Amino acid sequence: MTEEIYQDRRLEYGQCKVFHHPDRLELIRNEDYLKVVPVSVELDVTNRCPHHCSYCYQYISKDIGLNWEMHNPEDETDFEHASRLLHTMGAAGVKAVEYCGRGEPFLYPRFVDLLKETRKAGLQAGVVNSGSMLTKEKAYGCYAPDYLIPVFPD
Repeated sequence: MTEEIYQDRRLEYGQCKVFHHPDRLELIRNEDYLKVVPVSVELDVTNRCPHHCSYCYQYISKDIGLNWEMHNPEDETDFEHASRLLHTMGAAGVKAVEYCGRGEPFLYPRFVDLLKETRKAGLQAGVVNSGSMLTKEKAYGCYAPDYLIPVFPD
C-alpha cells in the first residue's frame, strides 16, 4: 500500500511537472510564447526576519559573491500594489503564489489580508516560513478552519 502511494506521489511531483499543464504546452507547441504565463509565482512581501540563520542568503550573500548594496532589511511591499499584482496574475492565468524569500511572511503587517486577497484573485497560496510567527489567530484568519490541519489545540 505504501509503495502505491509513493508511486502516485512520485508521478505527481516529478521533474516532469510541466506535463500536468497541457494548456501551457499547447501554447508553446503553437509558438504562442507571449501567451504563456507561469503556473506559479513567488512573491516576497517583506525583508524583515526575526532570525539570523547562518545559512540564510541574506547573511552570507557577500561571502557567495552577491551584491546586496541596495538591499534594505526593513523593506516591505505596498499592500495595494501587491493586491493589484495578485488580481493581474489571476486574470492572466497564474494558478498559485508562493510567499517566501527574503523575510518571514507572517511579519508582514497585513499578511492575513493579503492571503485573503490571494483567494479572491482565484489563486492558491503556499507559505514558506519558520513557523515562529504563526499564531492560531493568523492561521484561522487565513483559511476556513476545514482547510487547516488541527495543529492548535482548543
